[in-house]
Amino acid sequence: MRQLKIDGIALSLIISIFLVTIIILAVGYTFNSYESDTARAIDQSGREITVTIYDDAQEGIVWELPSALSEHFNIRLYSEAADVSFSVDIDNVVFSEENLQTAYMFPILISSIDNQQDKQQPFAKAEVYFRHVDNGDVVYYVTASYLEGTNKEEVADYRLHWEIEERYQEHIDNTKLSDELFYIVYGEVINNAISQWSKVNISDLYISEENYPATLTLPQAASFTDRLRFGMVDVFSSLEHNVFVEHIDLTPATMLEVLGDYRLWKAELPLYSMEGKPMLTEHWGVLSENLASFEAVQESAPVIDEQLQVAAQDVRIADLDRFRKKRHDGIYYEVPNSYTPYEPRSFWLVPAEHIGQRFIRSIREQENAGDHVVGSYLETLAIVSMNHSLKQQTEGGYWLTEPQSNWLHGDYGIEAGFYDTRFSTDAAMFLLDIFNYYRIDRPERSSSIELVELMEVFDAVTEYADFMLWFAEEYSFTTENGGLLVQDYFHPTATHEPTHVSLNHLVTEMNFLLQYYMALFELEHNQSFDSLYTDRGNIYVDTAMRIRLAIHDTEMDWVKDNYDLWYAYMPDGSYGLQDYPRLTRNDLRVGVELVNKVLNEDDNVFRKLIYYKEKYLQENGIPLW
Repeated sequence: MRQLKIDGIALSLIISIFLVTIIILAVGYTFNSYESDTARAIDQSGREITVTIYDDAQEGIVWELPSALSEHFNIRLYSEAADVSFSVDIDNVVFSEENLQTAYMFPILISSIDNQQDKQQPFAKAEVYFRHVDNGDVVYYVTASYLEGTNKEEVADYRLHWEIEERYQEHIDNTKLSDELFYIVYGEVINNAISQWSKVNISDLYISEENYPATLTLPQAASFTDRLRFGMVDVFSSLEHNVFVEHIDLTPATMLEVLGDYRLWKAELPLYSMEGKPMLTEHWGVLSENLASFEAVQESAPVIDEQLQVAAQDVRIADLDRFRKKRHDGIYYEVPNSYTPYEPRSFWLVPAEHIGQRFIRSIREQENAGDHVVGSYLETLAIVSMNHSLKQQTEGGYWLTEPQSNWLHGDYGIEAGFYDTRFSTDAAMFLLDIFNYYRIDRPERSSSIELVELMEVFDAVTEYADFMLWFAEEYSFTTENGGLLVQDYFHPTATHEPTHVSLNHLVTEMNFLLQYYMALFELEHNQSFDSLYTDRGNIYVDTAMRIRLAIHDTEMDWVKDNYDLWYAYMPDGSYGLQDYPRLTRNDLRVGVELVNKVLNEDDNVFRKLIYYKEKYLQENGIPLW
C-alpha cells in the first residue's frame, strides 16, 4: 500500500508498509480497515492538509478527509472486478493554495490485469478533484473516460464505482444523523422557475437491525442531506469550444445502502464511447458538517419556496443538477440554439459566475437583515465559483465566450472566443462582491492569510477595470456631448465590424466602475466611502460618467411608442431589438442608487427610463418582479 502525503511545498511519494486488515463483510466493504501511522501534514500557511490517499492497486484508492470531516466520511474509488488495478500518476498530481481554499487533482490510471502474462494494460483514466474550502467543507469531482484508442470490446466488465462511507454518530440513532433526503423535481420541462423540492425518508427502508443492509435507489437527481450533496452521474459527449452534451439515457442510478452504524452512497461510473471517441462520465458532491437545512420540506408533496429556509430557495433556483451543470472548471449553461456548436441538452462554460454571485449576495442580505444563515452550502459554492472565475480570466483582464454566436457572426463577423461586455462585467462584479463581503463587510470572518489572498481577488477586479477604461475609449460611439456608447462585443484576435450597444450592458458597465471606485477608495483611505470625498477626476469615475452622459444624450431615443425600451443602439445610429422584461429596468435602479451614493445626485433620466419601462410592463400585464 502506498500513502501519498502532501507537504505544501512539493508532492512526495512516501512508500511505507501499513498494517492492513481488509474486512470483506457480508454487507460490503468497510473503510475502517485502512490504518496509518503517519501524522497529518501541515502546509506552510498553517492549514491542515486536506487529503491523504491510500493507493492499494486492486482494492482501489481511498481518500482520508481532514479533521472533523474524517470523523464522518471516507471516500473510495474502486472496481468490483478482480482483474482491475488503479495507480496514481504521481508526477502529475496537482496541489495548489487558492483563494479561501486548497485544491488537489489526482490523475489515476485504470488497468486490466493479465495474471497469465503478469502484466497490466491501461484502458481508462480518471481525474479526481478536491476543493478543501476554508470553512471546512470539501467539494469533490470525479471524471472518468476510456483512454484514446481503447477497444471497449476487449475490456473486461470493470464495474467502476465512487463510494462515500457516512458514519452514524451513534449506532442506529437517527436523531444524530439526518434521516431525510431531499431532491429537486421538475414538471414536463427542466426549468428552475417551476421546479420544487421533494423528500424521501431513508428510514422507510428499514425497521430493525434484521433489515440491514437496506438499499435505496436514489432519484435521478442530486440528493441533499444536512451534511452532504451527492450528485447524479452525468455522461457527456464533447463538441468543439468546450461544449458538452448530456446523455441522460446513459446515466446510471445512484444507490444508498443503509447498514448498522453507517451508510454507503454509491455512484457507478460506466464508461462509453461515441463514434470511436471516449465520452466523459462525471459525478460531484459536497461534504460538510452543516451543509444546509430543508426542515420545512413536507413529506407528502413538493412545497413552495415561502415554506423553506432562504438557502434552500437559493439552491433550487441555482440548480446545478439538470438546469445547469457544474464541472471541475466552472458552471455550464444550456447552449442556445443560435450558437455553434449546438445539440439539444448541450452545455457551455459561462464566464459570468451568476450562481456564486447570487449566493454571496444572499448571504449578505440575510446577515444585514439580522438573520442567521443556515448551513455552509452557499458560501462553499461562492468560494469555489470565485476560484473558477479567477482561472478563467484572460491575461488581458477579461473573460471569453468560447462558442460562436451565429447572430454575431452573421451580423458583425465575430468568431468563436469573443468578449461579451455583460458576461465579463458580471464576472468582475461577482469578484468585487465577494471581496467586499470578506474584506470590508465581514473582516472578522477572515484570517490574515485569507486577507492577503483576497487582495489577489481585488487585483483581478482591477485588471478588468483597467481593461474597461481602454475598451470604452477604443470601442465606442461618441455622443454629441462626449458620452461613450460602449459596444457590446469584441474579438481579441479577429477583425470584425462595430457592434450594437445594449442599454443593459451600458448601465452595468457604469455600475461596475462606480462600485470599483468605492471599494478602491475604502482600501486606500481605510475608511467607509462617503460621497463628500468623491474625486470626480478619478479615471474610473470619469469613464463611468461619460457612459452615463451617453445615456443622458440619447435619453428619449431609447423609449418606444408603446413605452417599452429599445434593447440596443445599432451601428447605423438607429435603435432596435427586443429588450428583456425586467433586466434593464433592474440595472437602471441599481444605477440610480450608485449615482446617488457616489455623486450625491438623483438621476432623473434614469428614473424616467424606469418609469416608462414599468408603465409598459403594467399596461401589458407583465409582473414588475
